[in-house]
Amino acid sequence: MNTGLPVVIVLAAGRGARFAGAGHKLEQPLGDGTVLGRTLETALASQMRVLVVCNLTPVPRTGYRLGIKGAAWREVLNTDSEHYCGSNLGNGPGPLTVEPLPAHGRSHSLALTLPPLATLFLVPC
Repeated sequence: MNTGLPVVIVLAAGRGARFAGAGHKLEQPLGDGTVLGRTLETALASQMRVLVVCNLTPVPRTGYRLGIKGAAWREVLNTDSEHYCGSNLGNGPGPLTVEPLPAHGRSHSLALTLPPLATLFLVPC
């Protein structure tokens, strides 16, 4: 499916009032799958090499484990940066090392600092 066009995936917070079924809006039917399943399928098919991590709470999270495979990653955009009048909490410009600690069904993970009400974009080093 890699068409050479950019793929933009947005999963927004909220009640998801337009979905009529029971359960979380990401678990609702969409085509032959669920909203989350189709979103992940699209991201994987695009061969996208960027991780987008959102903390949609007003509470900073330190040491948050994100299951991953591959080598080191680095933060390239942080919406909590001082450039956007944020608190500048984040992971810095250096590489984030993948550690052999399981998370989210993966054998390795990153330990991240998630700023409050912010989105991080990570790319492989």
